[in-house]
Amino acid sequence: MPNETVTLALPDGATMEAPARWRGRALAVHAPVNHVRDGKQTRGLWGITGHVHGLSAGIFRGPLRDAIALARLWDDAFAAALPETRVSAPSLAQWEHAQQWLRQLSGDEPATGPGPSADAIRTRERVAAVDGDGAEQFPATVTLWPVTVRGERRIRLARRLANGRERLRNPETGEPLRMDGDIASFKGPDPLTPVFRLLWCGVWVDVPTVAELMEWTLDGVAETPTGARVEPDAPNSWLSLLGIV
Repeated sequence: MPNETVTLALPDGATMEAPARWRGRALAVHAPVNHVRDGKQTRGLWGITGHVHGLSAGIFRGPLRDAIALARLWDDAFAAALPETRVSAPSLAQWEHAQQWLRQLSGDEPATGPGPSADAIRTRERVAAVDGDGAEQFPATVTLWPVTVRGERRIRLARRLANGRERLRNPETGEPLRMDGDIASFKGPDPLTPVFRLLWCGVWVDVPTVAELMEWTLDGVAETPTGARVEPDAPNSWLSLLGIV
């Protein structure tokens, strides 16, 4: 992407051009404005901007590769939300994805892309035993989580998934790859009680309850994240994916 630039809108109404480190349909990643102005780069800070309007989408703290990865995940969502021409300066304050974008930008949630929506998260109904026990989610082993390293926010991936499978790596760069079976902790309605979700075919699916898992271990028939019924030790059964069998 040699010599590509992005136009930045400044608070005083002026604009300036900045070299783009990555540019998609709607978003671009670049050095922060202060670096463009005076050449003083703050390590681990990257601007993400809606390049059609030049409006900042936020500042990312972390490695450039993580900033670009986040922008890639969100590029199509911003392209759908923003007009294609520089007619006006749109406000996304009421955008359905605004709060989730800010949480992922800050590192408070894993970089998973836009949601929640019907095609981004599948919420499972909480099932309890007849006596009401076991309605809580199974405390799954998290394999994908945000961390702060020397002041930089990053996404860390466990070496193995909960089912013991070793994580795949990019054959060119050696970087670990996100996989079906990754588990992350999300903020739920109760801020003290996280919601565990497992990534499956591009969809985050709520982890089953303790009661459901106990029932499947006794019945000889279990479910997969898509709702199919399989044997409990099938590779894609919840019992296998969570490392229970």
